[in-house]
Parts: sequence; C-alpha cells; structure tokens
Amino acid sequence: METKYSDFIKEYAVEGDGSQNTLTYKGFFLSPEDSLSKHCVLVLSGTSIQLRDIQVVFDHLLKKGYAVAAIERNIGHLFNIYMHPASDRLSALKHFIRHLTQDLGVDHIDIIAQSYASAEVVRALMDTPETYTAHISSIVMVNPAGFNRSIRYLPHCLRFLFIHMLSEYVKTARLIITCKRKGAAETKRYIRKWGALNSFFIKTLQNPARTFREIADIVSFDITSQLRFLLKKHGDLFYFVLNKDDTLVAVEKTLSWSQRSVPESHILVFPGNHLDSFIDENQILLISELIDKINNRVIHA
Repeated sequence: METKYSDFIKEYAVEGDGSQNTLTYKGFFLSPEDSLSKHCVLVLSGTSIQLRDIQVVFDHLLKKGYAVAAIERNIGHLFNIYMHPASDRLSALKHFIRHLTQDLGVDHIDIIAQSYASAEVVRALMDTPETYTAHISSIVMVNPAGFNRSIRYLPHCLRFLFIHMLSEYVKTARLIITCKRKGAAETKRYIRKWGALNSFFIKTLQNPARTFREIADIVSFDITSQLRFLLKKHGDLFYFVLNKDDTLVAVEKTLSWSQRSVPESHILVFPGNHLDSFIDENQILLISELIDKINNRVIHA
C-alpha cells in the first residue's frame, strides 16, 4: 500500500534571524515500524524540489527498513521578497535536527543532501561541528552545487533556466515517445521524471526572488574552503554521488575536487542528469546500498 506522506507532515516554527520574525517550514519523520527508530535517514532536497516530487526515495528507504525524515521548504509566492534562503534553510535544518535528536530520540542520522542542500549541511557543521557530528553518521552529497568557483551569477542563471531545463524537457519527451512506441517498461519512469521536471520548473518561477537569491548564494558561498576544514577532522563522514551528464552543476569540477579530497570508496558516479539520483529507482537503490555499507548493514529486501 502506498504511503500517504501528507498524513505525517507537520509544520514547525523557529525564530528567524532578522529576515523574518518567525520562520516556518514543514517536515516529517516516519519509521517502518510503529515505534520510533533511533537511526534515520534525513533527506534534504535542493532548490524548488518538494516532498511529493521525490516520494520514490522515501518509499525505497522505508521498504529497506530505514526510518526516514525530510524537510519541505517554503517556496513562497510571486511577491514574497522577504525570504533569505541561506539563513532560512540553515535555521530550519538546525531546528529539525534538534527535534529529531531531542524530541524523537534519534541517535544516528545519515544525511542525503541533494544539490543546494549541501550548503546548509556544511554551514551547520561549521557552526558547531561537535554538536552535529555526535549524531550524524554520514553525509551523502548528491550532485552538490558550488564546486565551480569560476562561474558567475548571470551564466549560472542562464544555465539553470535554459541549458538544464530545456535540454531535459527535450530529452525526456523523446524518451517517452520512443518507449511508448516500443511498449517499453521504462515509460512510467520517464513520465515520472517529466512530472518532476514540471514541478521543478513551476516552483522555480513561482517565487523569482527566492530562486535568484538561491543562485546568488550558490555562486558566492565558498563551499570548498569550508569543506576542506571539515574534512581534516570529519573526513570519514562525507560521500559524493554524482551524475556524470549533469548540465546544471559542473560535475567535472566536483568530481576532480572530491577525488583529491576523499577516498575513492566515498565517490559514486552514475549516468544521468541533475535530478536523476532522486527520481531513477535504480540509482536510488545504489544510494541506499551505500547507506547500508556505511552502517555495515545487510538488508534482505
């Protein structure tokens, strides 16, 4: 039976940092058993992606026996100009981790951070490393943004809105048509990707101020220097999952940096584009197997 995640989503409020008096966000915690789990996987999506867009990730993790938690960001509306993604996302993450560990009794958290979400994880660890590393078992960064230090604001906007989105629409439409003609089983997978692309695109344009501030943060935040600092003490926490055909972030830059910084066993490279690791069931399976390996877990599913 399909899990209805909307039944478990709650709204949380945390004191803002000046950009807003009170910051609200949504999140859920769900264990495959009726009792709370001491160990969960916290899934953090990047810009413009919400929970219903990546339900297949939660379904798969729950089926394998993991407790799952996630945050849903407030997209806002066309005239909502008061959002400050860098500080808002960090405040929400810190508040939600406190909720998991202090209120729900979670001891160990594996974080899967996709794209822009990697920045808030790094910021949280830089804030008080010992507080978070006491509970965090691993940080799997999926197509993290910010490793191309030469890209500037306008080129990244164009890359975000046109090179990535238009190329993915054309490619996915071609695959859907081809699979339908052949009666191939993959049709459902590509239709799901088309739906995720539509959602991603609509939410990108739903609040332009938020979107462009997130892009500005991506190109200005020096994630690499902060990660170098963290790797000296907590290098065993970090893993990289990269799609080699990513047209949104410069995967060759991220791959080169990670190969110089973490062991080869901490890097997975798949075919596909920026969203595929959160949409393609085969790739989600490989990511969950990485989580199994990190925790020395053997799952018979």
